[in-house]
Amino acid sequence: MPCKCLIVLTAVCCIAVSAHSQDKPDVVDKIAGFPSSFFNKINKQSGSLEDRLTRQTEKYLQRLGKREKKLQRKLSKIDSNAAKQLFAGSEQQYAQLAKKIASDSLSAGKAGRMAGEYLPGLDSMKTSLILRA
Repeated sequence: MPCKCLIVLTAVCCIAVSAHSQDKPDVVDKIAGFPSSFFNKINKQSGSLEDRLTRQTEKYLQRLGKREKKLQRKLSKIDSNAAKQLFAGSEQQYAQLAKKIASDSLSAGKAGRMAGEYLPGLDSMKTSLILRA
């Protein structure tokens, strides 16, 4: 009888030790345990960052277009043929770039992921997630 009790006690101790070693969940389990509202908030923030970046890029293109038109007017006063040659098709190029930016931002928004741009605010959020995990 004491031998059976010793075997049972040893088995219980082994189970307790192995169960204790599994108390630390890995990083994936911690991340999966975060509430969905937290991830929704991060997705919303990353979306707003992307929208801001798109708007800033569009404004920058508009300013460049205005400056280019101004340079074209100045050059046309000096040499109209050179101005026509130099700035031929520039308005179409700006329109194509604006169209591409709009389509890229729409496709990235639908896919729910970035198109490879570096966004420091998003990087900080990801880093804080890793440090908290």
